[in-house]
Amino acid sequence: MKKILKNERGSEVIEFVILFPILVFLIFGAITFFLATYSKIIIADAAREGARAGALAASDSIESTARDKVREVIDGAAVNAFEITEIYVAVEDDEPYDVVNVKVTGTHSSLVPAIVKPLTISSTGVFKREKR
Repeated sequence: MKKILKNERGSEVIEFVILFPILVFLIFGAITFFLATYSKIIIADAAREGARAGALAASDSIESTARDKVREVIDGAAVNAFEITEIYVAVEDDEPYDVVNVKVTGTHSSLVPAIVKPLTISSTGVFKREKR
């Protein structure tokens, strides 16, 4: 009986089987976190560029110009894991400027879909527009 208890053959395999799923989860979780952070940076840039493009556009095409610029920035960054759910554009009347607000909202899909739900990411860009 003592001989059986002292035998450690196969213990490495059992340790590997126990730790491997945990390591895979941690690695893919870290990659997902970094990709989501990259998406947040791109979304912030897209909202800011959309607000700027809207502020520089003619009065009748502010919304369409801002939306097109947001899509252009996101497509140019090749953020494949991010899906836009809403682009909100509003022009607020404020003296002596108008203010163009662009809010971009979307979901970032996870590399671990069975365990982690898609993350909702949003960002707002604000730019002043001279009254014409």
